[in-house]
Amino acid sequence: MFNLKTFLTSSLLALSLACGAAGATPISYHVDVFTGPFASEGSGYLELYFSNAGSSPATAVVTKLTGTDGQVDAWGNLDSSVAGKYTFGTPFEAGLLHAVSFGGLLGFDISFDGPADGIDGARFSVSLAGQDDYLVQDLISFDLFAGQAPTVQAGEIALVRQLDDTPAAVPEPSAAALVLAGLLMAGIARRRRA
Repeated sequence: MFNLKTFLTSSLLALSLACGAAGATPISYHVDVFTGPFASEGSGYLELYFSNAGSSPATAVVTKLTGTDGQVDAWGNLDSSVAGKYTFGTPFEAGLLHAVSFGGLLGFDISFDGPADGIDGARFSVSLAGQDDYLVQDLISFDLFAGQAPTVQAGEIALVRQLDDTPAAVPEPSAAALVLAGLLMAGIARRRRA
């Protein structure tokens, strides 16, 4: 026999557990860029640029950068105090310029965290520039908005894949409270039934 109270209690429990599992977690990607089509240019620059239009904090962390000839310039809210790790922060913008020899493969891992709220998003973009600082190619852009997975746009010479080792979500305190409330309601319903 169908019991409406049991159904509603079970539904509320499932909903609270689902909300708890949807906590904020960084999403990680691996990026590969084949610069072969620009080999005739000789050398140039890889530009990594992060901008955040909103007031909600957001970060982009680049690690395992390979195929570059070394850092040339950095600006804005960029922390490179840990070797091999670049943390682009907010507010406003941050950028990093690395020298590259065109013709090879460039690669890096990137993870994003935020923005947590607001209608304004953040953007992380990757491009190549020639020696005379003219734009050779826009490669990739990641658009970040609160509560959504990043929107990725990649050009023909770039490959972006989500990493499987993205860490499990750590629930926010409000999500943990919601899970506890659901478990408490399930316990009360079970006790009343007994």
